[in-house]
Amino acid sequence: MKKFLMVAALVACIAVPAELLARKTTYVVTNRRFNYVKLVEVKPREAEDRNMTQPVDISEKQMRDILASLKLSKHHLFGDKVTEREIFNDKAINFLAPALCQAFRDASNREEVQFSYNVKDPKFILRNDRLTSVTAWVSGRDLYLEFNRLAEKLLGDTDKRGRESYTLSRAQGLRLTLEVGPGQTMAAVGSKTMVVDLNYNYKPAVASSTTEAATTKTATTTRKTKKTKKMAANDKTVTEPVAAPA
Repeated sequence: MKKFLMVAALVACIAVPAELLARKTTYVVTNRRFNYVKLVEVKPREAEDRNMTQPVDISEKQMRDILASLKLSKHHLFGDKVTEREIFNDKAINFLAPALCQAFRDASNREEVQFSYNVKDPKFILRNDRLTSVTAWVSGRDLYLEFNRLAEKLLGDTDKRGRESYTLSRAQGLRLTLEVGPGQTMAAVGSKTMVVDLNYNYKPAVASSTTEAATTKTATTTRKTKKTKKMAANDKTVTEPVAAPA
């Protein structure tokens, strides 16, 4: 009996601190797979070091523009070729933006926002799933985005339930780096944390893209016109009858 009481007391001493130290987690939205937005409590010292100033009100339009502005670049293994593309597609932004706005409104100054999304971009009949996960918080008018995973390639059937941990353990990081755009800086050299200025207007530059497309179209039309005139001149030279000698 005494041994039983001693064991019970020891278990209680171990279990109670673990309960107290457990971090509170609140899901804002989740598909119970790889896509979610959640609030996670942090230690007081960590919150103080970050100078976290939530809650904060960020409009859904601004959040959409910020997510759309996030880009990465891929450095190819051979040569100096670099390919740039957006991290989140429209489907990802539609899922994340409203939930992130709510998360930052609900977050206390001791809660960080964690979000994740698996972008599915199949190539012909081949799967191409890329997972990005981020830890975020606000300090003043700066939004901090710490990229834990950056478009990591998920292998196998990502729709099969019960294999999430296994799939994450096999995720492959590719030769990718964050692209720093206007209103964005990196927290430090070699850091995975991007600092986004909430005072900056991140409206996508649609007009410039349209102008560039129009310019390209005009240049192409001009080249085609010149080519057509040259071909017509050549045809005339070949088909014109030669005058008989006097």
